[in-house]
Amino acid sequence: AAFELDTSNLQPFAPLLRLGKPDGSGGFNVAINHSGKRAVTGGWFGQLGLWSLETGKPLAELLGYGIIWGITPSPTGPCFIAETNTGSKAFKATEDQLVEVATLADDQGAVAFSPDGELVVTGASDSTARFWSTTTWEEVREPLPLPAKLSRAAFFPEGELVAFFCGDGTVHFWSLATEQFDGATLQHPESRGSVVGTPQTRAIAVSPDGAQVATGGMSRQVIIWESVTRRPTGIALAHDGPVKRIAYTPDGKRLLTATRDGSVYMWAVDTGERIGPPIIEPVDALDVAFGPNRNRVLVGTDKG
Repeated sequence: AAFELDTSNLQPFAPLLRLGKPDGSGGFNVAINHSGKRAVTGGWFGQLGLWSLETGKPLAELLGYGIIWGITPSPTGPCFIAETNTGSKAFKATEDQLVEVATLADDQGAVAFSPDGELVVTGASDSTARFWSTTTWEEVREPLPLPAKLSRAAFFPEGELVAFFCGDGTVHFWSLATEQFDGATLQHPESRGSVVGTPQTRAIAVSPDGAQVATGGMSRQVIIWESVTRRPTGIALAHDGPVKRIAYTPDGKRLLTATRDGSVYMWAVDTGERIGPPIIEPVDALDVAFGPNRNRVLVGTDKG
């Protein structure tokens, strides 16, 4: 299922969709398109759905994509990338249709759009990052080698710097202007001496002003870092389960997190205090997604 939350009070609205097996299970990932009027969903059983956020009704569906691990929408246009177990694939969502347009990588991995929507970064199975034009859907530079497989990626708001969160728990910063790694590497605390997380149990977000980077994963905590110094701010947000998604509110003052223990939390960034009780679901809260109307957030759960 997917439901909307009012970010001022974390009060849920009625579920917007129900797809999947007859028992209701579906394992949904969610995204809101650039217009704020459509939602795209994906689940364990290879289905992609297009939904009206105005009526809550389904508009289109595509099947046969295996497991869909994540959905990333373009910030400026109708395209989105779905991470499937048969590759990272690009789609176009119109008012009432879904159309596949390209396959970008041979397996599911990190996906991030540049702020202007003209570039996509994906992770590949050979531990490289790939850079794609959203005009031609062709690679625009040679693959970038990384120390481990890319789990998550996030662009900074000016679009010239991208953060790569790798499977060994390190975060690397790549400058598109100089085509070099930029500054110090971050080390999320879970990686040394612990089980390496999968892409689905890592999360990264850059604050709207670019001053902070937040990372989370199997360690059950979110660390907030200063972008300039690459040092922790001293704020560590403790969770009861692995952190799967992180999202800043538009003013950068609050942080939403979704975890595998089935909860969505809101936090005050400056103090690290939790705002209100968590939203508890009986199963995994798999995804959180903001759209243009940042007063509401869409939450995907593992229950149809």
